[in-house]
Amino acid sequence: MKGVCTRRFSYPYREFFFLLSHEMFNPVHSLFGYSSHDNHKLQIDPTSSGHLNYFKFIGRVLGLCIFHRCLLDAFFIVPFHKMILKKKVTLADLESVDAELHHRMTGIL
Repeated sequence: MKGVCTRRFSYPYREFFFLLSHEMFNPVHSLFGYSSHDNHKLQIDPTSSGHLNYFKFIGRVLGLCIFHRCLLDAFFIVPFHKMILKKKVTLADLESVDAELHHRMTGIL
């Protein structure tokens, strides 16, 4: 399993991060929801408010997982990835969030 987790980061830790990510990104907790375009990709739930400490914790867990090359049970929409990488989000990226809104916006332009 090269590239999944480092040797010093063995199976119990991988399972811990996998299970933790499964719970963190569960839509029942109202922090993340599934995209309307794709039922497998997550986006931040627009109705979540007052959860900044939870998002800070999730960001730290994501950072640890990236540092230790562990897999997460989550797939994010393209604009979310671009925001993390501090890249410019374009109108074309809106399609992965809401295809109908993207169609209407491109019709206006």
